[in-house]
Amino acid sequence: MRQLESGRRLSSAKLPLTTGRRGSQSDSRPNRFRRAMKRNRSISLFAVTLLASLASACDGWAKSAAHEDSYPVWMALLEGFDGDAFYIGSDDTYSYFRLGHVFRSYYKVPTCAAKLPQTLPLDSGRFYAVRLHIQADNSIRVTKGCSNYDGYEFGELDRK
Repeated sequence: MRQLESGRRLSSAKLPLTTGRRGSQSDSRPNRFRRAMKRNRSISLFAVTLLASLASACDGWAKSAAHEDSYPVWMALLEGFDGDAFYIGSDDTYSYFRLGHVFRSYYKVPTCAAKLPQTLPLDSGRFYAVRLHIQADNSIRVTKGCSNYDGYEFGELDRK
């Protein structure tokens, strides 16, 4: 039995019922667990959204992150195992390409090594998928366009 402030005794049968609000005695362990899971789910959703927006903003880093290696781009154009090769823009000396959808890698080749259907400024934010130009006889012809370049030259490229 409990004793009230007035000195009267109150049996446990006459105690007021709890309403189940936060912080009350009837707050059971499963309810606390559910609330914690909802809170963690919203934090996780926020984190995924933040990472996705950061990943899309990283396209601006293409110029500084680009490797001067034409072999991976050449293989992506020939085989396409890693997905499409995307042309993302050019500056005065290089054309820049992006490979991969989730894990992106950037490459640059001299502008003379790739004959593109349309050139874009590097900071335009636009891009398009490219493929090797296929001749009428179903062959691919690559002509040497750069005199001092030892890497793979792509020749004529088409929009995909």
